[in-house]
Amino acid sequence: MILHIFPYEKFTQDYVKKINFLFEPSQHIFWIYGNKANTAIKDVNADNIIFESDIRKSYYRELYKKIKQADKVIFHSLFFGTRLLLFYTILSFFNKEKFFWNIWGADLYNEYWHRKDNIRNKIREDIKKIFIKNLRAVGYIEGDYVFLRQHYRTAAKFYLA
Repeated sequence: MILHIFPYEKFTQDYVKKINFLFEPSQHIFWIYGNKANTAIKDVNADNIIFESDIRKSYYRELYKKIKQADKVIFHSLFFGTRLLLFYTILSFFNKEKFFWNIWGADLYNEYWHRKDNIRNKIREDIKKIFIKNLRAVGYIEGDYVFLRQHYRTAAKFYLA
């Protein structure tokens, strides 16, 4: 099973529909987080969606279970809070063979350019560096991969998604 983790945003519903059309829906679970009302994502009419708008202790527990069950975990963004990034980074030490990242662009560049603005950004960037170092592969624009290799220590392979 492939676990997709990404924020709810304007392309979410179309992406879920496309994957469910092209592949067997039972082989994909979409862990979607954000501020959008749960009913909005339910418009997709898919049973393989887990929508979380509230990060609480049970969120981490349930997400951990899904990551353990998954054959692959694809992060479709690294736009989440420092606490959640730290959670994924700790898990990456034990699950690096199944962790992939689809770079959105801003999630790679924005924090890199602003990482020295304050101590909070620097801590987050340091955690992100560790997470990236533990990734198996990243995609999907070659220029993003070149930037990643120049600015982050990673052995992650490039793939065209």
